[in-house]
Amino acid sequence: MRIYRRVSQIVLSLHASCVRWFFFKITPKKKIYDWVVIGAETAGMLERISSEIPDSCSVNISPYIFHKYRYNYEFPVLTNSKFSILSRNYFGAKLLGKLSAKAKGFYYLGSHGLLNIHDDGRESEFKYLKARNIKIVCQFIGSDIRSIKLSQEAEKRTGKT
Repeated sequence: MRIYRRVSQIVLSLHASCVRWFFFKITPKKKIYDWVVIGAETAGMLERISSEIPDSCSVNISPYIFHKYRYNYEFPVLTNSKFSILSRNYFGAKLLGKLSAKAKGFYYLGSHGLLNIHDDGRESEFKYLKARNIKIVCQFIGSDIRSIKLSQEAEKRTGKT
């Protein structure tokens, strides 16, 4: 468990470094997008929601070969799981830095974010966006696991697991 924690801390540190570098490297003078819609495509919801929101851009974090929808950004599909995690971390940090410089708000569809940090519940990503006065909207689509922190508080309050 200690090794997992240490690896998570190292990955988080790398994320922060990559995000800072990309944020300062790519900073347009004005915001291009009103909303960045982020999610794993589920029954066409990502495509439909992003197409209904004017001046938005879409990010599919979990490509699925049977969906033929078009997105502004799509994470690469890789079969090697170790390389896939590294690629996801790099690509996610790069997109977070790039799109936070171009957008007024981030709209999360589902429980996943751009950064692949499993134990923080997107907290580091939200902190980064809030520090830049970027609006955040989260829409859960049914099968999502709710906030880890709130779930733990509810467990303590009710005594149920």
